[in-house]
Parts: sequence; C-alpha cells; structure tokens
Amino acid sequence: MKKITKLAITAVAATTLLAGCGGGQQADDKGAASGGSSGGKVKLTVWHNWTGQDAKAIAMRKILDDFKAQHPEVDLEVEGLPTDGLKTRLRTVAAADEMPDLFVMWPDAMTKEFVNGNLLQPIDDFLNSKPDWKNNFIPNALDGFTVNGKIYSVPMNLAPSSFIYYNQAIFDKYGVKAPKTWDELKAAIDTFNKNNVIPIALGNKANWVAQSTIFSTIGDRVTGTDWFLKAARARWSEIYRSRIY
Repeated sequence: MKKITKLAITAVAATTLLAGCGGGQQADDKGAASGGSSGGKVKLTVWHNWTGQDAKAIAMRKILDDFKAQHPEVDLEVEGLPTDGLKTRLRTVAAADEMPDLFVMWPDAMTKEFVNGNLLQPIDDFLNSKPDWKNNFIPNALDGFTVNGKIYSVPMNLAPSSFIYYNQAIFDKYGVKAPKTWDELKAAIDTFNKNNVIPIALGNKANWVAQSTIFSTIGDRVTGTDWFLKAARARWSEIYRSRIY
C-alpha cells in the first residue's frame, strides 16, 4: 500500500480529510516518490468538493491554505471538484490505481468498495492517539467508515434531509390530510397514484439529491441496510419482480 508519512496523517487531522493509499506494486513505487526523501519536501495530493461559496466550503479551503502557509516542508497539491464529478473521478482513478493521497469520500457503499479494492489506509492508530477527538463523535458516527473493525475515515458534518413542502390545493382536491405517520404517507401516496398524480418529486439535476433524500433517508431507514446494499448491487427489474420495493 502507498506509504504515507506521519506528516500526511497530521494533514488528515488538520483538514478532516481521508488518508488514501493505492494498492499493489505501482502504489509502493508512487508512494516512495510522493513521500519524499530524508530532508526533502513531502508531496501530497488533496481532492475535495469544497468548490462553492457556502460557509463550509470557504472555511475548509482556508484550512488548506493555512496548512500550506504553516508547513512549507509540504508540497500540497489541491484540486476541487463538484460532488458528482469528484465521485466519478475517484472511481476512475481507483480503477487505474492512481488514487490521490488525501480525499473527501462517502460512507458505507463507497468506503466498503475502496477498502475491498485495497485502496484505503485505516486511521485507527491516529484516532487512538487523539482520544478526546475520537470520543467526541456522536454515537454510531464512525460506523459508515468502519469495515471489519477498522476505521478508514471520520465524518466532518451531518446533512439531515426532510420533506417540507406540499401542495395544499391537491391535498384538498383528493381529500388527503398532510401525513404525520409512515402509514398515513403511504395511504396518501396510494390515493395520488390512483388519481394519476405524481406523489413525490424533487430536483435531481445533481444525482446526490435522490441518493441523500430518497435512498438514504427513506430506503435505508425503512428497509434496513442489508436490503439497501443488496439493492445497490441488483438490477431494478429484479427488485421490482421480487416486490421488495
């Protein structure tokens, strides 16, 4: 696996990024080159999705800039990509075994995929050396980044999703009350379907919206993680025929 120096692991803490490492002999050679020699600069590549002008993106870019200023011994190559573009590019470079040293990624399916491909380095030793930090995460916060008992990353924020808008005129037209329970929501959906009214719609120009709002919030919670992971691997025609969705 790609050799990452102690300084690189420090960068993980400073920027709340993931430590990435490539698998195979090619990664070993690349790691020796990027790690630098004694007395030389350490070269690290960082990929992130903090490209917007929101408060989090601005703050994270400042952390990277501050790290560069405070650590001239590190040659930090930073590249920002929109979320969907970052996900696509990570999977592309993973297939070619050309992963960046540090990068933003996502829990559960992507983490397991990269771990199974021998593309990630566990960070347990580093976390255990910072018990106050590690123990300050809310319960189960690290579960999505844990595979076979080893932790491969830490979350930097939570993103709750909610449905908050509904068309009162349509609800009144078909005698439907705003649902307050899961059963009431299913009954309302059934009524709208029978009357050829689309029950739920959302803007999904960026693919993460449906993944976050529909699949994570509803699918994973209601059907359970085992079903969710099976569905991610199955064809939708098979899911429909099995009537599990």
